[in-house]
Amino acid sequence: MKNFRALVDSTGRETRFNPRLTLFVGENDFGKSAIVDALKIVLGTTDLGWYRIKESDFRMPELKQNPIELAFDCFMSRWLYL
Repeated sequence: MKNFRALVDSTGRETRFNPRLTLFVGENDFGKSAIVDALKIVLGTTDLGWYRIKESDFRMPELKQNPIELAFDCFMSRWLYL
């Protein structure tokens, strides 16, 4: 994940999710909320609550495309989604 809020660098940041539970723990301005909000943008959300994403969150305004990059490796054979 890169080019979004605190996640600004040329290499991006890799986050590995545990199949059972993933916790984000860290100091203020470390990027915990940025990870969740970037996932909300990419995956879409039906949450009508407080939406914290602003145009100023994106660090590459000269791009005409969405600068957030996320890559997923998904193995869902063990899960049933209803």
